Amino acid sequence: DGGDSIGARSQRSRSSIGRASMGRGARGSRASSRSGSADDTASVQDLEQREAERTLAQAQARVVSAVIEYDGYLDEIKRITKSTVQAYRAARLHSQRQDSFDQLTAMLGPYLPARGGFTDWRGRDVKGMQSVTVRLVEAVVAWRKARMAAGLKPVTEGLPDPFIWNNVNVLARIPSALDFLGKIEELRHWYGTEYQFQGNPFSRACTLEERPVTPPSAMVTVILDDVPVEQVNQRLLEKRLEKQALVEVYDKKLHGAPSWWPDLGEREHMERLRAAEKVVLAEVYGPPPPPKSPRFGPGSP
Repeated sequence: DGGDSIGARSQRSRSSIGRASMGRGARGSRASSRSGSADDTASVQDLEQREAERTLAQAQARVVSAVIEYDGYLDEIKRITKSTVQAYRAARLHSQRQDSFDQLTAMLGPYLPARGGFTDWRGRDVKGMQSVTVRLVEAVVAWRKARMAAGLKPVTEGLPDPFIWNNVNVLARIPSALDFLGKIEELRHWYGTEYQFQGNPFSRACTLEERPVTPPSAMVTVILDDVPVEQVNQRLLEKRLEKQALVEVYDKKLHGAPSWWPDLGEREHMERLRAAEKVVLAEVYGPPPPPKSPRFGPGSP
């Protein structure tokens, strides 16, 4: 009996040691699993950060390319302007003068594809200053988003970061980039007194500062019986209609421009240009103040 007791105790002791070893092994496995999970998370975060930094570098390179394209095209416009003025002065017939500014006018507008049957400038693609400027603005906007994605803090809290090239804010100089055209008497005579050269970087019937704000929404969310419901707020609707009237006057002026002024472009181009105008205005005058949010609910107007 004594031997059996000693044997049983020995067996129980070995079983206890085995269970303890298994317990330590399980705890170690769980700890190792947690450590591995943390390492995996850190690894994913590192990969995401590197990808964000790579995207930022690409976005910055695209801005540089857009700036170089913009500067180069601006220089080309100045060169063509000189030759155009010379042709205008040398023209003896009115019909010859009519053709003098065609190339310059095309260059100030949107992109135009090459036209068949021509061996002069019309037989080549025309980049269009409108399109070149829009690409520059869009590149800066994409660069700003890439900076945020990479976790970089803004240079000035609450304001979008400026892109500085040769010690100049590339967006802030856009509004006055084509002001020099207003100093050319022949061009002023050809376009007429209604055309505004100052502050008109997109060469349209309306200057940059004439751009009306986008009409605000008249819809509000009201909680009824704990359920959010969208409905029209009369006071906001009145404000929207007021702003919409300004947009209609603006559009009428744009589309009523003389045929010898730069073109407006297709609908998609006009939408991109309008978005670019908003960015440039915010760069020069600061972002618009956020709209006030009055309380809405039962009984509100």
